[in-house]
Amino acid sequence: MSVRKRASAIVIHEQKILTILMRDPHSGDEFHTVPGGGIENGEDPADTAVRETLEESGFHIAVDVATKLVTRYTFVWNGSTYDCETWWYRGVLSRDTPDAVDDEAYILSARWYPVDNVETLFAHHPVVLSSIQQMVRDV
Repeated sequence: MSVRKRASAIVIHEQKILTILMRDPHSGDEFHTVPGGGIENGEDPADTAVRETLEESGFHIAVDVATKLVTRYTFVWNGSTYDCETWWYRGVLSRDTPDAVDDEAYILSARWYPVDNVETLFAHHPVVLSSIQQMVRDV
């Protein structure tokens, strides 16, 4: 199994975390995650986190590269298991108003939830939850 290199942004604004509600195309399960996706050839992981946040949520952000956390884990998606290596960054909004989103059908919506809900929102995957908890701990 090859490693899927990806990057994500943990965006906190007014004590709320930006989430993406997704539906797995194979299982139909719905779950929350944070904006993120595959690193394109030659792309810097921080740039990936910014690009994916805009594509999935419509929000323009900046990331703090000093907050980088890298984790490796397996993730089941669309009937396949992926070996993921994710670069996590803290992000801040550049604009409060999002652009329109025209992304994949499995992305249902972008939503803001109180940071206190992190444990419940991301309970579906322990490594993802732990990574997000580390990133929001000092915010």
